[in-house]
Amino acid sequence: MKFIRSALLMLSVLVFLPVSAFGDVLFIHNYKSDDYLSGTQEAVLWKGITANAMYIDKRIEYTGSWMTRFFGEVKEQRDTTHFLLAENQIREFGWNKGVILVYPFDKIDKIEWLTEQKAFMESADEIIKARYQVAEPVLEIKVSADREKVMGYDCIRFSAELRTETKDIKKKSSSITDIRQESWISDAVPGFDQYKDFQKKLSEKLGLEAERLGNLNFILRYWDGPLDAVLGPLQDIEGYPVQTVVTVTATYIKNTDSPSPEKITKEIKTETMTLREVQMPEQLDLSQFTENIPMKTVTVE
Repeated sequence: MKFIRSALLMLSVLVFLPVSAFGDVLFIHNYKSDDYLSGTQEAVLWKGITANAMYIDKRIEYTGSWMTRFFGEVKEQRDTTHFLLAENQIREFGWNKGVILVYPFDKIDKIEWLTEQKAFMESADEIIKARYQVAEPVLEIKVSADREKVMGYDCIRFSAELRTETKDIKKKSSSITDIRQESWISDAVPGFDQYKDFQKKLSEKLGLEAERLGNLNFILRYWDGPLDAVLGPLQDIEGYPVQTVVTVTATYIKNTDSPSPEKITKEIKTETMTLREVQMPEQLDLSQFTENIPMKTVTVE
Protein backbone atom coordinates (compact mmCIF):
# COMPACT_ATOMS: atom_id res chain seq x y z
CA MET A 1 0.00 0.00 0.00
CA LYS A 2 2.88 2.31 0.87
CA PHE A 3 4.44 1.59 -2.56
CA ILE A 4 1.16 2.46 -4.35
CA ARG A 5 0.91 5.78 -2.48
CA SER A 6 4.52 6.60 -3.40
CA ALA A 7 3.91 5.75 -7.06
CA LEU A 8 0.80 7.93 -7.20
CA LEU A 9 2.69 10.80 -5.56
CA MET A 10 5.51 10.52 -8.13
CA LEU A 11 3.00 10.43 -11.00
CA SER A 12 1.25 13.56 -9.72
CA VAL A 13 4.62 15.36 -9.54
CA LEU A 14 5.55 14.31 -13.08
CA VAL A 15 2.30 15.71 -14.44
CA PHE A 16 3.31 19.19 -13.33
CA LEU A 17 6.96 19.06 -14.40
CA PRO A 18 7.83 21.24 -17.43
CA VAL A 19 8.45 18.86 -20.33
CA SER A 20 9.03 19.30 -24.04
CA ALA A 21 5.69 19.19 -25.82
CA PHE A 22 6.99 17.42 -28.90
CA GLY A 23 9.62 14.94 -29.98
CA ASP A 24 11.57 14.84 -33.23
CA VAL A 25 10.06 13.95 -36.58
CA LEU A 26 11.41 12.97 -39.99
CA PHE A 27 9.37 13.49 -43.17
CA ILE A 28 10.50 11.68 -46.32
CA HIS A 29 9.24 12.85 -49.73
CA ASN A 30 9.46 11.59 -53.28
CA TYR A 31 10.27 14.38 -55.75
CA LYS A 32 10.08 14.43 -59.54
CA SER A 33 10.58 17.26 -61.99
CA ASP A 34 10.45 17.54 -65.77
CA ASP A 35 12.28 20.66 -66.91
CA TYR A 36 12.39 21.89 -70.51
CA LEU A 37 16.10 22.72 -70.18
CA SER A 38 17.54 20.09 -67.84
CA GLY A 39 15.14 17.21 -68.49
CA THR A 40 13.85 14.76 -65.90
CA GLN A 41 14.99 14.91 -62.28
CA GLU A 42 14.17 12.45 -59.52
CA ALA A 43 15.00 12.85 -55.85
CA VAL A 44 14.27 11.87 -52.29
CA LEU A 45 13.84 14.82 -49.93
CA TRP A 46 14.41 14.35 -46.20
CA LYS A 47 13.05 16.94 -43.75
CA GLY A 48 13.97 16.51 -40.11
CA ILE A 49 12.50 18.69 -37.37
CA THR A 50 13.54 19.11 -33.74
CA ALA A 51 12.33 21.64 -31.19
CA ASN A 52 14.64 24.38 -32.49
CA ALA A 53 15.91 23.26 -35.87
CA MET A 54 14.82 22.01 -39.27
CA TYR A 55 17.15 20.08 -41.56
CA ILE A 56 16.46 19.50 -45.26
CA ASP A 57 18.47 17.24 -47.54
CA LYS A 58 17.60 16.66 -51.20
CA ARG A 59 19.60 14.28 -53.38
CA ILE A 60 18.77 14.74 -57.05
CA GLU A 61 19.46 12.49 -60.02
CA TYR A 62 19.19 13.99 -63.52
CA THR A 63 17.71 11.01 -65.34
CA GLY A 64 16.75 12.76 -68.59
CA SER A 65 18.20 11.11 -71.71
CA TRP A 66 20.13 14.11 -73.07
CA MET A 67 21.69 14.93 -69.67
CA THR A 68 22.74 11.30 -69.32
CA ARG A 69 24.30 11.33 -72.79
CA PHE A 70 26.04 14.65 -72.14
CA PHE A 71 27.66 13.56 -68.85
CA GLY A 72 28.03 9.90 -69.82
CA GLU A 73 26.15 8.88 -66.67
CA VAL A 74 23.32 9.97 -64.40
CA LYS A 75 24.36 13.37 -62.97
CA GLU A 76 23.81 13.78 -59.24
CA GLN A 77 23.37 16.88 -57.10
CA ARG A 78 22.86 17.38 -53.38
CA ASP A 79 21.11 20.33 -51.72
CA THR A 80 21.24 20.65 -47.93
CA THR A 81 19.88 23.46 -45.74
CA HIS A 82 19.77 23.86 -41.95
CA PHE A 83 17.34 26.26 -40.25
CA LEU A 84 18.73 26.89 -36.76
CA LEU A 85 16.52 28.91 -34.42
CA ALA A 86 18.89 28.99 -31.46
CA GLU A 87 21.69 30.35 -33.65
CA ASN A 88 19.35 32.69 -35.59
CA GLN A 89 20.73 31.50 -38.90
CA ILE A 90 20.22 29.45 -42.03
CA ARG A 91 23.07 27.32 -43.35
CA GLU A 92 23.35 26.24 -46.99
CA PHE A 93 25.79 23.48 -47.87
CA GLY A 94 27.60 23.90 -51.19
CA TRP A 95 28.85 20.33 -51.47
CA ASN A 96 30.49 20.81 -54.86
CA LYS A 97 32.48 23.82 -53.62
CA GLY A 98 33.17 22.60 -50.08
CA VAL A 99 31.59 25.73 -48.59
CA ILE A 100 28.85 26.30 -46.00
CA LEU A 101 27.13 29.66 -46.45
CA VAL A 102 25.72 31.01 -43.19
CA TYR A 103 22.86 33.52 -43.45
CA PRO A 104 21.92 35.31 -40.20
CA PHE A 105 18.15 35.76 -40.01
CA ASP A 106 18.51 39.49 -40.55
CA LYS A 107 20.25 38.74 -43.90
CA ILE A 108 17.54 36.42 -45.19
CA ASP A 109 16.87 38.72 -48.13
CA LYS A 110 20.30 37.76 -49.51
CA ILE A 111 19.60 34.03 -49.84
CA GLU A 112 20.18 33.16 -53.48
CA TRP A 113 17.30 30.74 -53.93
CA LEU A 114 14.88 33.35 -52.58
CA THR A 115 16.11 36.24 -54.72
CA GLU A 116 17.31 34.81 -58.04
CA GLN A 117 14.36 36.22 -59.98
CA LYS A 118 14.62 39.63 -58.30
CA ALA A 119 18.37 39.82 -58.96
CA PHE A 120 17.82 39.02 -62.62
CA MET A 121 15.18 41.72 -62.95
CA GLU A 122 17.38 44.31 -61.24
CA SER A 123 20.40 43.54 -63.43
CA ALA A 124 18.27 43.93 -66.54
CA ASP A 125 16.42 46.97 -65.23
CA GLU A 126 17.90 49.57 -67.56
CA ILE A 127 17.36 47.41 -70.64
CA ILE A 128 13.79 46.71 -69.62
CA LYS A 129 13.00 50.38 -69.07
CA ALA A 130 14.28 51.31 -72.52
CA ARG A 131 12.53 48.61 -74.50
CA TYR A 132 10.08 46.66 -72.39
CA GLN A 133 6.90 47.23 -70.44
CA VAL A 134 6.59 44.98 -67.39
CA ALA A 135 3.08 44.49 -66.08
CA GLU A 136 2.42 44.20 -62.36
CA PRO A 137 2.47 40.49 -61.45
CA VAL A 138 -0.84 39.04 -60.29
CA LEU A 139 -0.95 36.43 -57.52
CA GLU A 140 -4.20 34.70 -56.60
CA ILE A 141 -4.78 32.02 -53.95
CA LYS A 142 -7.94 29.90 -53.70
CA VAL A 143 -8.98 27.28 -51.16
CA SER A 144 -11.29 24.46 -52.24
CA ALA A 145 -14.44 23.91 -50.20
CA ASP A 146 -14.23 20.14 -50.72
CA ARG A 147 -11.85 17.80 -48.88
CA GLU A 148 -9.98 15.10 -50.80
CA LYS A 149 -8.22 11.85 -49.91
CA VAL A 150 -4.54 11.87 -50.93
CA MET A 151 -2.10 9.12 -49.89
CA GLY A 152 -4.67 8.01 -47.32
CA TYR A 153 -4.92 11.44 -45.65
CA ASP A 154 -8.00 13.67 -45.50
CA CYS A 155 -6.72 16.84 -47.19
CA ILE A 156 -7.65 20.42 -47.93
CA ARG A 157 -6.63 21.56 -51.40
CA PHE A 158 -5.50 25.06 -52.22
CA SER A 159 -4.16 26.55 -55.44
CA ALA A 160 -1.93 29.55 -56.09
CA GLU A 161 -1.42 31.13 -59.48
CA LEU A 162 1.10 33.82 -60.39
CA ARG A 163 1.01 35.55 -63.77
CA THR A 164 3.79 37.77 -65.09
CA GLU A 165 3.89 39.58 -68.43
CA THR A 166 6.57 41.54 -70.30
CA LYS A 167 5.82 43.41 -73.50
CA ASP A 168 8.51 43.98 -76.12
CA ILE A 169 7.67 47.37 -77.62
CA LYS A 170 10.16 47.10 -80.46
CA LYS A 171 9.12 43.63 -81.63
CA LYS A 172 5.45 44.15 -80.79
CA SER A 173 5.36 40.94 -78.82
CA SER A 174 4.51 39.77 -75.34
CA SER A 175 5.95 37.09 -73.05
CA ILE A 176 3.66 35.66 -70.38
CA THR A 177 4.64 33.24 -67.62
CA ASP A 178 2.02 31.40 -65.59
CA ILE A 179 3.18 29.60 -62.43
CA ARG A 180 0.54 27.40 -60.84
CA GLN A 181 0.84 25.49 -57.58
CA GLU A 182 -1.68 23.01 -56.22
CA SER A 183 -1.18 21.63 -52.73
CA TRP A 184 -3.02 19.08 -50.64
CA ILE A 185 -2.40 19.56 -46.90
CA SER A 186 -3.59 17.61 -43.87
CA ASP A 187 -3.46 18.14 -40.13
CA ALA A 188 -3.79 14.36 -39.67
CA VAL A 189 -0.20 13.69 -40.80
CA PRO A 190 1.90 12.27 -37.92
CA GLY A 191 4.37 14.90 -36.76
CA PHE A 192 2.22 17.81 -37.91
CA ASP A 193 2.18 19.28 -34.40
CA GLN A 194 5.99 19.36 -34.37
CA TYR A 195 6.03 20.95 -37.83
CA LYS A 196 3.42 23.53 -36.79
CA ASP A 197 5.33 24.36 -33.60
CA PHE A 198 8.57 24.89 -35.52
CA GLN A 199 6.89 27.06 -38.18
CA LYS A 200 5.36 29.19 -35.43
CA LYS A 201 8.78 29.74 -33.86
CA LEU A 202 10.27 30.52 -37.27
CA SER A 203 7.50 33.04 -37.95
CA GLU A 204 8.18 34.73 -34.63
CA LYS A 205 11.81 35.13 -35.72
CA LEU A 206 11.18 36.20 -39.32
CA GLY A 207 7.64 37.57 -39.36
CA LEU A 208 5.71 37.07 -42.58
CA GLU A 209 8.94 36.38 -44.44
CA ALA A 210 8.81 32.88 -42.95
CA GLU A 211 6.00 32.15 -45.41
CA ARG A 212 8.59 32.33 -48.21
CA LEU A 213 10.14 29.20 -46.68
CA GLY A 214 6.87 27.34 -46.19
CA ASN A 215 4.23 25.69 -48.37
CA LEU A 216 4.37 28.45 -51.01
CA ASN A 217 8.16 28.64 -51.23
CA PHE A 218 8.38 27.96 -54.99
CA ILE A 219 5.81 30.43 -56.21
CA LEU A 220 6.84 33.15 -53.73
CA ARG A 221 10.36 33.22 -55.21
CA TYR A 222 8.81 35.16 -58.07
CA TRP A 223 6.63 37.43 -55.91
CA ASP A 224 8.29 40.47 -54.42
CA GLY A 225 5.12 42.18 -53.24
CA PRO A 226 3.51 42.28 -49.76
CA LEU A 227 2.42 38.94 -48.33
CA ASP A 228 -0.28 39.95 -45.86
CA ALA A 229 -2.94 40.55 -48.52
CA VAL A 230 -2.34 37.54 -50.78
CA LEU A 231 -2.04 35.04 -47.91
CA GLY A 232 -5.47 35.91 -46.54
CA PRO A 233 -7.26 32.78 -47.87
CA LEU A 234 -4.74 30.54 -46.05
CA GLN A 235 -5.19 32.06 -42.61
CA ASP A 236 -7.96 29.71 -41.55
CA ILE A 237 -6.48 26.42 -42.79
CA GLU A 238 -3.50 24.41 -41.62
CA GLY A 239 -1.82 21.15 -42.43
CA TYR A 240 1.35 19.44 -43.58
CA PRO A 241 1.84 19.20 -47.39
CA VAL A 242 0.99 15.66 -48.50
CA GLN A 243 1.33 16.46 -52.19
CA THR A 244 2.32 19.53 -54.18
CA VAL A 245 2.27 19.97 -57.95
CA VAL A 246 3.83 23.01 -59.63
CA THR A 247 3.57 23.81 -63.34
CA VAL A 248 5.26 26.65 -65.21
CA THR A 249 3.81 27.60 -68.58
CA ALA A 250 5.31 30.16 -70.97
CA THR A 251 3.34 31.91 -73.69
CA TYR A 252 4.90 34.02 -76.44
CA ILE A 253 2.62 36.27 -78.52
CA LYS A 254 3.89 37.77 -81.78
CA ASN A 255 2.37 40.71 -83.70
CA THR A 256 0.35 41.94 -80.77
CA ASP A 257 -0.80 44.94 -82.78
CA SER A 258 -2.39 42.80 -85.50
CA PRO A 259 -5.99 41.51 -85.58
CA SER A 260 -4.66 37.93 -85.52
CA PRO A 261 -1.61 37.72 -83.23
CA GLU A 262 0.32 34.44 -83.24
CA LYS A 263 0.48 32.64 -79.91
CA ILE A 264 2.92 29.89 -78.88
CA THR A 265 2.42 28.16 -75.51
CA LYS A 266 4.75 25.63 -73.91
CA GLU A 267 4.87 23.96 -70.51
CA ILE A 268 8.46 24.45 -69.41
CA LYS A 269 8.41 22.82 -65.98
CA THR A 270 6.38 20.36 -63.93
CA GLU A 271 7.33 19.53 -60.37
CA THR A 272 5.68 17.04 -58.01
CA MET A 273 6.51 16.31 -54.37
CA THR A 274 4.65 13.58 -52.45
CA LEU A 275 4.92 12.56 -48.82
CA ARG A 276 6.19 8.97 -48.72
CA GLU A 277 6.86 8.25 -45.07
CA VAL A 278 6.92 9.78 -41.60
CA GLN A 279 9.24 8.59 -38.84
CA MET A 280 9.09 9.64 -35.17
CA PRO A 281 12.54 8.87 -33.69
CA GLU A 282 13.36 9.62 -30.07
CA GLN A 283 16.24 11.72 -31.39
CA LEU A 284 16.83 12.78 -34.99
CA ASP A 285 19.87 11.19 -36.65
CA LEU A 286 21.73 14.20 -38.06
CA SER A 287 24.13 12.08 -40.14
CA GLN A 288 21.54 12.22 -42.95
CA PHE A 289 22.04 15.98 -43.15
CA THR A 290 25.82 16.29 -42.72
CA GLU A 291 29.07 14.70 -43.85
CA ASN A 292 32.31 14.20 -41.96
CA ILE A 293 34.35 16.15 -44.50
CA PRO A 294 36.20 19.47 -44.14
CA MET A 295 34.17 22.43 -45.38
CA LYS A 296 34.85 26.16 -45.23
CA THR A 297 32.25 28.25 -43.40
CA VAL A 298 31.44 31.72 -44.78
CA THR A 299 29.02 34.10 -43.03
CA VAL A 300 27.09 36.40 -45.36
CA GLU A 301 27.34 40.02 -44.24
